[in-house]
Formats: sequence, C-alpha cells, structure tokens
Amino acid sequence: MFRRSPVHDACSTVDGPTTNTTVWTASTAGAIYGSPALANTTLFVGSYTTPRGTMAAYDTATGATQWQFQAGGAIGSTPVHIPPYDLLVFGADDGCLYGLEASTGVQLWKWRHAKFGKFNMASSPVFDAESSLLFFGTSDRTGHIFAVSLALPLAPELQWARATGVGDGVPGGPALSGGTVTVGANDGKVYNIDAESGAVRWTTQTSGVVYSSPAISRDGQIVFVGSNDGNCFALNHSTGAVLWSFLTPGWADSSPAVDDADGAVYFATSNGNGFQNYAALFKLKMTTGDVMWSDVLASADGLYDPVIAGSKIYAGSINAGTTPGYPPGYLVAWEKASGTRSWMLETGGHLGAAAALGAAGELYIGDQRGHLFKLV
Repeated sequence: MFRRSPVHDACSTVDGPTTNTTVWTASTAGAIYGSPALANTTLFVGSYTTPRGTMAAYDTATGATQWQFQAGGAIGSTPVHIPPYDLLVFGADDGCLYGLEASTGVQLWKWRHAKFGKFNMASSPVFDAESSLLFFGTSDRTGHIFAVSLALPLAPELQWARATGVGDGVPGGPALSGGTVTVGANDGKVYNIDAESGAVRWTTQTSGVVYSSPAISRDGQIVFVGSNDGNCFALNHSTGAVLWSFLTPGWADSSPAVDDADGAVYFATSNGNGFQNYAALFKLKMTTGDVMWSDVLASADGLYDPVIAGSKIYAGSINAGTTPGYPPGYLVAWEKASGTRSWMLETGGHLGAAAALGAAGELYIGDQRGHLFKLV
C-alpha cells in the first residue's frame, strides 16, 4: 500500500537496512515514478513508458519477474493490492482504471467513466475494506477526486465524483481516516471529504499547488501536508484549521512521514524552479512545528518521500540530470535521533518516489532509469 497504511504515515517500528549493500537489482520496462507495492512475497511496480506503460510483479527473494502487463498509457502511481479479491488496481495515462488478477497479471477489467478526461494519473489509490470504496484523484485539468465501489470486484461502479478548482488536477494520493478522505490539489487547496457521500467537509487554501500526499496522525487528529509555497502544514483533521506552519526555502512537494511514538513528522523539500539548492530533510515536532534537526544534501535538487524504519529514516534524491557531468540519484539513510547520515547508495537515476518497507525491514525502491533495488 502507498505510504504503508491508509493514513500514509510511512512508519515502521522494524529496523531497516544498516548498510547500502543491495541484495539484488532488477530492470523494469521504463522509468519508475511510483513507489513499489508489497504483497507477501511479491513486489508490484509500474513503469512510465509511453505510449504503453507496464505493470510488473517481481519475486521479493530473487528479483525475478513473475509477470508483466501492458496498459494503454504510462503508469506513474503506486498500485493498491486488495487481498480478498486477489486484485491489483491502478490508473494509467490512457484515462483508464485497471483491475488485474494479482497472482497472474491477467486483466479482469478496464474501466473508464464518462467523467474521466484524458488524464495523467499520478494519484495513488487507497482502498477502504469496510466500505469497499476505492479513492483516487485525476490530473485532467479539472482535477476530480473519485470514489469507486468495488463491492462487486469485477464490476467497478462510480460512487461519487468531486471536482476541484483550476489547475492540473490532483497529483497526490488521498489519505483515509475517520470516515473521511483528505487530499491536496493543484488549485492550492487541501480537501477533506466525507468518504461515503462525497460531501466536502472543509478546504484549506495554501499559496501554492499541493503535490504532497497528506499524512494523518494515528489518533486521527492532525493532517500533515506540504505545499509548493514552501510551507509544511499541520491542520486540524476535524476543521482544517492551521495548527502550525513551517516555511522552508524550497518546495514542500513530497509526502511527509509521521512518527507518532517519537512525536515527530518529517518533511523533505526540493528547489522547485529555483537555482539554489533546497534539497533538505526536516524533522519537526508534531505538536508545534519546531525544528528538531535538519540536513541539506548539497549535491541534489530535491529529496522525496521519506520513510521511517525503526531507528532510521530513508529518502531518495533527484538531480538536474543523469547525463555525464551531473550527479546521479542517491538513496540516503539518516539516524532518526540525531539526523546524522548513516549511508548513501548511488543509483543511476532519480529517486523521486518512496521506498516500500517489508515486514522484516527490507527496503525496495526504483529509480527513473528503470532500476529496482532491494536492501536489507
């Protein structure tokens, strides 16, 4: 599941890799823009190849390819696995939602509603097992947020659709907590919507587009989200009121990670369209936004989507290019308590999406040159 849970906290108590040693590497059909999704001993990864993207399954022990499926458009989001139905669901840039048999990669259905425009679906879906509703956003210039019923797993049905304002749509993944869906949009607003009815409960306006996928504290009280106005926000989950904001020098365009036990939230930033380096990781106090520590990666243009595993935190970097003369991407590990860097792994391409964490602390991540890595 994207960001490990419906609340997107991206936090595991199990210790992650202590060194940058890879167990295996694999090659995918194209660039990886989404996070891998784990299901027991299988890893699902979509690739951003045009005009037809590829969804593939890999054996977590060896990295061997189990199956591949070609969609009608590039795949830039993280799929969601629904175990009771052996179902894998994802969107592609042909404006369609796909349902595959997760064990075989066989297409069970391909669904396109009349409300769907031609869109790039970077929004990673989230599934609510209790209601059998799937939530996701579209980047179709009108920016809809959708709820689709999978009560009949082979017959998707639109439950509701909610349009956002002007802009390029809804690039982030919705977070689910307390019967509501929270997601940001390119109109600069954060939306909180009743999951069953689609009624908007509140919106909070920022001064920049919201690429960041929100994360919610485990008690369901606080929404954490970044904006391209440079602010990291903590919002009241019930009202949308700003509890605190922390201004960074760059874009807060990645998804935060929340460590409730430590009382901390982690935000990563990029330099956006600027020329100064703002690739930084901030550890902030959950209740006040006070800085506990920060670190800047001087060689990078951005850090993205931190994940917490025990005593460490991990994030990937992107750079101005991966041609000769430019630095490659790096996967970086920090000590959670001090902010000291533990290790760095150089990869051949940008790392613009979060790693997936396994039950034993193993880490999986893909880069934008189509490399897939496993570390333990």
